[in-house]
Amino acid sequence: MDKKFRDVWEEARITYSIAIIEKMVLSTNQDIFHSQIPMEANGMLSKELSNSYIVQRAWSEIPTASVSNILIQVRSRLLDFVLELSSEFFNIESDKEIKETVGKLDASNLFNNAIFGDNATILLGSENIQKVTNSIVKNDFDSLAVTLQQNGVHESDVALLKDAINSDQSFSIVEKDKFGPSVKSWMESILSKVINASWQIELGVAGSLLATALNNYYGLVA
Repeated sequence: MDKKFRDVWEEARITYSIAIIEKMVLSTNQDIFHSQIPMEANGMLSKELSNSYIVQRAWSEIPTASVSNILIQVRSRLLDFVLELSSEFFNIESDKEIKETVGKLDASNLFNNAIFGDNATILLGSENIQKVTNSIVKNDFDSLAVTLQQNGVHESDVALLKDAINSDQSFSIVEKDKFGPSVKSWMESILSKVINASWQIELGVAGSLLATALNNYYGLVA
């Protein structure tokens, strides 16, 4: 099977809150969770089967221990953050010293390092748009592809965008947010993944990110 499809089904993205994950783990007596694979994929999965067999239902299996490990990781990293924060105030006695330390403390960076690890880039809200603006070169699809993948767009979806752009070559793209029909169709399909949580990003941010990325690719930045 093509790697781009295999990766989607072999790597589980857990988008539930910690409270729901905890409830799931505590309420089950099974060793495995099941994640349903969309029925639209049944035809693809059936292609290599012999004797005219067809797939009627498919799913991915996620070990309960792997889901439970999410809780362990969250608790461990939050503890690391609290300990790091506590160390910044060690041996401080007066209110004045506390205020001075708080003023100098980079709590955001401390949190990112403790929770996400060193050298992690955390993009929130409109910061995505700034990232897009600075990194995409006009008519350079590779720079567009890199930016989209850095923001969570799957490699297979980026490949589909390249096909859509090539398909729209006969259209003159001269106005911001006015793309060709193939690219518009691609954007709609990607935004649907936000709704069903396949792409972990807020809908409003996703729409702005895609539009800004494509506007910069087409050179419509004025």
